[in-house]
Amino acid sequence: READIAIRHARPQDGNLFAKRMRDTTACLYASKAYLDEHGRPEKPEDLAAADFVGFGQPERQVPMLNAMGIPVTADNIKINTTSGTVILELLKHGLGISFLTKDAEMLVPDIEPVLADLDPIPVPIWLVTHRELHTSRRIRLVFDFLAEAFSDAQAIRTSQRRG
Repeated sequence: READIAIRHARPQDGNLFAKRMRDTTACLYASKAYLDEHGRPEKPEDLAAADFVGFGQPERQVPMLNAMGIPVTADNIKINTTSGTVILELLKHGLGISFLTKDAEMLVPDIEPVLADLDPIPVPIWLVTHRELHTSRRIRLVFDFLAEAFSDAQAIRTSQRRG
């Protein structure tokens, strides 16, 4: 109940929430140019064995995912952990490590660059979520529908740009 409407990257499991899947994006590893200037630009996954990572959520879920990508890290590599995408952006801007960001977020931070750009991106869904009873509120419904349309329009523009 911290927000009337939320944008999430996972489908909520709570039956009291109404969710609509907007679209999918992808996430890749990024770091600030300053971090990469200081620590070097890795050429292969093994080069990240001693890297500092900014984690999102639970490290015990991220380490196996990174290991599956061929990146030999442990929980000790995750120096900072948060559940806020905004905080991750700020930590990356300040050169405090490497983290996953969606392609959409990449545009928000001009001084970051992909790390190991040849790695397969991770699919990330985008869900628009509200509490079920708020979904019937005219005020909430108007904003929810506006956001849903804006996401659809943005996806249509991206798709036509890729084809053009």
